Amino acid sequence: MDAYLTGLGKARERGLDVSAIHSVASFFVSRVDTETGRRLDAIGTPEALRARGKAALANARLGYQAYEEVFGSADGWRQPSGRWAALHQAGANTQRPLWASTGVKDPSRPDTLYVTGLVAPGTVNTMPEATLDAVADHGEITGDTVSGTYELSGFHAAVHWDNVCSVPSGWLTAGVSTPSSVLAYLKGVPPEMARLPRCRPSNCKHRTSWAPGVVCVSSHGPWGSVRRREVRQMPAR
Repeated sequence: MDAYLTGLGKARERGLDVSAIHSVASFFVSRVDTETGRRLDAIGTPEALRARGKAALANARLGYQAYEEVFGSADGWRQPSGRWAALHQAGANTQRPLWASTGVKDPSRPDTLYVTGLVAPGTVNTMPEATLDAVADHGEITGDTVSGTYELSGFHAAVHWDNVCSVPSGWLTAGVSTPSSVLAYLKGVPPEMARLPRCRPSNCKHRTSWAPGVVCVSSHGPWGSVRRREVRQMPAR
């Protein structure tokens, strides 16, 4: 996405028509589960086997979260970045996420998994013919299945990163046992801080508080009203 925006910026500087430029950002899906599944099978523990088949959707959904952070969400809840807003005003087209490799390789999983599980506004899904036929025959499209899944997706991605890439162990003894605490641990936030109500960087009303070594633990009520505001210095790890 950064390369796309940089290219658009250069095109605009040269007087080119940015409205004539189109692009997609490809995310490979099934091969993520293929690789993590192979390694989880090698680990062989009940916990590892239960974690099979979750990494691909989690990875793609987090990719869509990154897309929304740049281009904004379709419902307007997440605003686009200032950099994109300026280019969009000049006529630039959104770079759409493209789900590639969406044929399910594991016969124990639904053959439409990487289609029905990745329904979101503005996306492209390049299905192989067998998957296209399966979706037409018995696929159940129930609406957006990506937005709102980011914290849980982050948890699954973190677990698979641990299994596949050997992130340091000892999480449970460090108090890391929930999705928010897994994400916090990876970001260097102590577990006791992760359990506090916190703003998300995307909707925090106190964006100036988001700086290295500082965590905003404000809590928002209905319609963005602030129930509590507290900014703490994170203790050294």
